[in-house]
Parts: sequence; structure tokens; C-alpha cells
Amino acid sequence: LVIGIGRQATDVPNTNRPILQVVQLEYGIKIMIERMINTIFKAQVTPDLSQNVLFLQGTREQVLQAIGIIDLLDSPATRGKHIGLLELTFVTPEQFSREALLLLEAEGVYASVGAPNNKTVVLVPLEQLGAIAVFATTKGLLERVNHWASVLDVPGEGSNEQYFLYQPRYARAAELGDSISDLLELRYA
Repeated sequence: LVIGIGRQATDVPNTNRPILQVVQLEYGIKIMIERMINTIFKAQVTPDLSQNVLFLQGTREQVLQAIGIIDLLDSPATRGKHIGLLELTFVTPEQFSREALLLLEAEGVYASVGAPNNKTVVLVPLEQLGAIAVFATTKGLLERVNHWASVLDVPGEGSNEQYFLYQPRYARAAELGDSISDLLELRYA
């Protein structure tokens, strides 16, 4: 048994003897990869979850074919292919998530807040940014969430005063406070 390490063709020992190849995965072990290699290429696969590697055992040809499948399937989850960040102005990320989730599900879109759970849209509230990270399987679903943001993230009606947090990007908060304090004094004088 000859041992090889890596996932490049040059990392696989060039021998007629059986090979044990250690292949590091970038995006985690997926059952689909293991099953496909066992079924199609007849190479033996042993996953090591703690080290995020697969041990492939077989002929050089079997190991090279298995590495080809690994290169194809070792990728981020599909929902990560369309990612957006919605910066909210008038509603909190938690409130938007609740309402958007109800609306998306009413439209027949499988959505969730926080955990993927095999959903086509995942909303992740980012309270400290006043924003929502959106992970969608298609561009159309991402655009649908953007649509609901344009509908939901609007000022409330009525004469009630509201307070909003503003995170300055190009100046210090103290400097902004000095600049607008005169304006506030004029308004309430």
C-alpha cells in the first residue's frame, strides 16, 4: 500500500500497487461525495470528520477519478450562490425577518431565518449592522426578497416621533453630534 497526500494528479503516486490517498476537503464532507465515489468508481472511501479529509483507497485510476468527482462536488452549498446584504432603514432586522418569512412562505417560497434547513431562501438578521444577509438558490429569489424589502422597509405612518440609529461611516460620532446639535436647537427652540 502506497500513501499519497493531496488532490492534484501529481500528488497521486504513479504506481501499480494499491494507493491510500489522503484528500483534504475545502467545504466539508458531504454524504453525496462518499456515496458517488463508492458506487461509480469502486474506490473505498473513509471520511474523517474531525480533520475534514477523505481517505481514498484503490488503484491510481480509481483515485484519480474519485479526485475528479471531489473537485466537482466540493463546493459551497447551492444557497450560497446568490448572496445579498439588505441594509434596512425603518424596520429592525428581526421585524423584517419575521414579516418577510411570512410573505415568502405565503408565496410558496421555502424560507427560514438563521438556519438553512434545506430552504431555498435563508435570512440572517445582523442586528449590529441594521441589515439582513440573504442566501438564495436563484437570482430571482434574491430579487423577490429585495422586493419585499422595498415594501416593508418604509417609514411608519402617523405623527409619532421615532428614533433611528445611524452608524457613521466617514466621520466620528462626536463630530456629527457637534454638527447637528445646532440644527436640533433651532428645531426645538
